[in-house]
Amino acid sequence: MNLMAAWEHTIVSSDEMRYVEGRPEVRKYDACYYQINVDVASMTVPETEEGYVPRIFVQFYKKSNMNVFIYSGPNRFEALTSITDRNSQIDLNKNYTVDITEGFLIVAYPEKDSETEFEFHYHLEMYNDKTWDQMLITWDFNSDSGETVFLVFCVVAAVLVILFLCCLRSCFKMCMNKRGRI
Repeated sequence: MNLMAAWEHTIVSSDEMRYVEGRPEVRKYDACYYQINVDVASMTVPETEEGYVPRIFVQFYKKSNMNVFIYSGPNRFEALTSITDRNSQIDLNKNYTVDITEGFLIVAYPEKDSETEFEFHYHLEMYNDKTWDQMLITWDFNSDSGETVFLVFCVVAAVLVILFLCCLRSCFKMCMNKRGRI
């Protein structure tokens, strides 16, 4: 199924996918692929601050008795790059994002003899693609790695404060010892 991403959130949901073996009147083999792209030529980009670029976002909310994999590429024949580590299945409630020129391919198929539930949302969103030093200078941590950069900054700051306090204490002790000897 070919889908076009837009600025509005779009929901794709199914509870009818089945994998049932048996006689022809019972047998059912369902599998779906979803190709999510953007018509870049007709797309209008909202004005934003410098450093923001449009990207496609996908988030999965339901995956009961389903095998779901996600790849990036301009079409289903060229979507060879796995978005997940080591081509593992997707994680629920996690944002997956790619550049609007790449697109997504989602492959979903059910487990054998099971009731299924499957749902994901997709949309376009302006994305802040700043480097860690730009985030610190502007104090803007709204990006994929922003939370990590902020936590690392806080840990480094705490370590530096502790080192400063230890040095200050050591200097204070040395001064007190020298005064006591005179």
